[in-house]
Amino acid sequence: MSRSLDQEASAFAWGRVQQQNGGNPGDEYVSIAKAAPSMIMSNGLMQTLAFYQAKGKPIRADITTWLGHRMGKELPAGNGKGADQNVAMGKGEDFRIVMSFLQNASSEQYMRATEEALTVLKWIRHFAAALKKGG
Repeated sequence: MSRSLDQEASAFAWGRVQQQNGGNPGDEYVSIAKAAPSMIMSNGLMQTLAFYQAKGKPIRADITTWLGHRMGKELPAGNGKGADQNVAMGKGEDFRIVMSFLQNASSEQYMRATEEALTVLKWIRHFAAALKKGG
């Protein structure tokens, strides 16, 4: 039985949000999760990822890990193991690999990556707010 994109995204987001502060995401994480979709729509996916990387925000790793999971076969291999494994396992190279991919992506690939990021952020935003309220 295969899962829908929404089911996959929600399962991934649930796991990532539960990793924040022992399952109780702080105010900053909740605030960033709420702002991230509009930031992507206003500034673009790459600019938003670069901003979060520079500020050391964990939401950046949430997004790049998701993109690595969803677009892994399209990502360039960096270490011989395949970029999808490197990104999905959070080896620290996820930011460089995803950014390199996005820089060289076709318009269709870039739009798909943006849609993927917005899909997972929808769920991250909802779960972060729900867990923050003590759910």
